[in-house]
Amino acid sequence: MLKLKKIFAALLCFCLLLTSAACTSSGTGSSTSTSSVQTDITESNSDDISEEATLPITDESITFTMWKIWPGDYIDSVGDIESINKLAEDTGVTIDYNTILGSTAVEKYGVLLASGDYPDMIDHGGKVSYPGGGDKAIGDGVYLDMTEYVEQYMPNYRELRLQDEELARMTVTDSGKMWAIYMMRGAADGSIEAEPAFVGLLIRTDWLADLGLDMPVTIDDWTTVLTAFKDEKGAEAPLMIGPTGFIDGDYFASAYGVKRDFYKEGDTVKYGPLADGYRQYIELMREWYANGLIDQNFISNNSGMVMAASYGATGKSGAGSNVWGFSQQYYYKSGQTEDENMRFEAVAGPVLNKGDVCQSRAATYIASQEIAITSVCKYPEIAAKWMDYQYTVDGMLTNYYGIEGDTYEMVDGMPVYTDKIMKPEDGLSTGDMLYKYTRGDGVGLNSWDRWDLIYDSEQLSAREVWNADGTDLVMPAVTMTDGEGLEYNTIYTDIKAYVEEKTIAYIMGTESMETYDDFVAYIYDLNIEKCLEIQQNALNRYNAR
Repeated sequence: MLKLKKIFAALLCFCLLLTSAACTSSGTGSSTSTSSVQTDITESNSDDISEEATLPITDESITFTMWKIWPGDYIDSVGDIESINKLAEDTGVTIDYNTILGSTAVEKYGVLLASGDYPDMIDHGGKVSYPGGGDKAIGDGVYLDMTEYVEQYMPNYRELRLQDEELARMTVTDSGKMWAIYMMRGAADGSIEAEPAFVGLLIRTDWLADLGLDMPVTIDDWTTVLTAFKDEKGAEAPLMIGPTGFIDGDYFASAYGVKRDFYKEGDTVKYGPLADGYRQYIELMREWYANGLIDQNFISNNSGMVMAASYGATGKSGAGSNVWGFSQQYYYKSGQTEDENMRFEAVAGPVLNKGDVCQSRAATYIASQEIAITSVCKYPEIAAKWMDYQYTVDGMLTNYYGIEGDTYEMVDGMPVYTDKIMKPEDGLSTGDMLYKYTRGDGVGLNSWDRWDLIYDSEQLSAREVWNADGTDLVMPAVTMTDGEGLEYNTIYTDIKAYVEEKTIAYIMGTESMETYDDFVAYIYDLNIEKCLEIQQNALNRYNAR
């Protein structure tokens, strides 16, 4: 049986934070064996990588220590993961992990920077960011500028990042420096490819069939469907939403052309609550809340990204946000319901008019989880080579498939998991085995398509539905300067808190809509225009990279 939290973690490829304390030579002498590893990426691409890496990377074994976010739910120690040990054997580079909980990542990162006792490499994991950005980190002497290291010691990474224009833009600072090395999304053949949408809207299609209703497309369709779920199926919460009044991806709000905070129209940055569409969204949610069409306990149920199983699996709810692995007959197959007819299927983001396309799906980036080498590292060249090896097909196979002949076999030139992974014993799930034998995060080429081996075609089809939605409203990962960041955070912290408080009050009906103009006016009083200016300047610099 697949365990809920483990599948969720795997599907989202949770971004993890790694840091370390010292870079030391173990002094164990030269390794006794070397092998030449071909690192070709694809035979069909004219930019194929033809560099060769000699293993081990260093004749003298090296140990880097890393500080890593680690929940400890699946295996006691990250150092016990089989693929990590195999990578150490192959490269001659060992990682000594010091793990912390994700809930303390921001706090711990701040303490780390203040201490001046920097690690060799810091994996930001998409959870923390250096105050002022990468350029500031280099200027402060905390991180190394990796530009020359990439040129001299990382041929695989260098060539891969140049194969995609957006990837090249994402992996440098506004000034063109490489403050970090990014994990890249790709496929098992070594090609670069963004992961399909992993989260979106699911709806009970068995209920739709019983009621003679089609998949909802427009907001009006959704009102009809949710009303039927409530009246005919007895759903307590026909639609689940998140504690801030939104669903991940800002579905439903996007039907009115807005998002909950900053979004873009072309190359112009906008702020949702200032737009008429935001008021229209609030009025819709307010009406639905009053009529019992959305979760009356949305503040406490925390279902913005993944709808609460206590509602979805029990017939209390018929729609909400979820990851694709929870689609189709997931609740029945995982033993959370005895209703074998229960079926949740993916549905496209709602629009106002048929023929329109939702433009705010939860974006998946081709690069993430940045690793920086700090100024205290004694062997940055070796650290760079160690990272670069993980952008080869062989490095990717070790990280995400494990050991050939044990956890995977090559079939028609592609890796396939063995029964050791697919048919585990001792009450373990496939997810358990992946966490035990393979790595799911960190530097290197990330084979997201390995999940295609784990889930059935019906579940995988959810990604195609969500991927058909657009991302025109979605802001890219822009970077603020140090001064901008300080000013922005000072101003926007109060704005964000105020907007969230009022939005919830409007939806729940505890605040009169007659005060809405005052609500918008006060946002201006709090200096939202300065925040828009900062965001716009950051977007302009990003587009100019």
